[in-house]
Amino acid sequence: CFRDEDLRADRQPEFTQIDIETSFMSSEQVRGVTEKLIRDMWQELLNVDLGEFPVMAYSEAMRRFGSDKPDLRNPMELIDVADLVKDVEFKV
Repeated sequence: CFRDEDLRADRQPEFTQIDIETSFMSSEQVRGVTEKLIRDMWQELLNVDLGEFPVMAYSEAMRRFGSDKPDLRNPMELIDVADLVKDVEFKV
């Protein structure tokens, strides 16, 4: 494919993409097909086993990390400290 747009340092003018056209698939099925494709390519080309991809609901990510895209390499979870600071004079 070729990008019909102005050149920018963070974009390549040519790129490869995979277009998956399906009907009546659930989001879990689409994720399964895509995940298998990526895992198989990494295994075949780089001999790297990626294993299963972690899946987290939006609500869980927001509750635990305060972000819908947490960096799980360094999982800094939110901790409720309201009970620890309830008696302090300044607002936390």
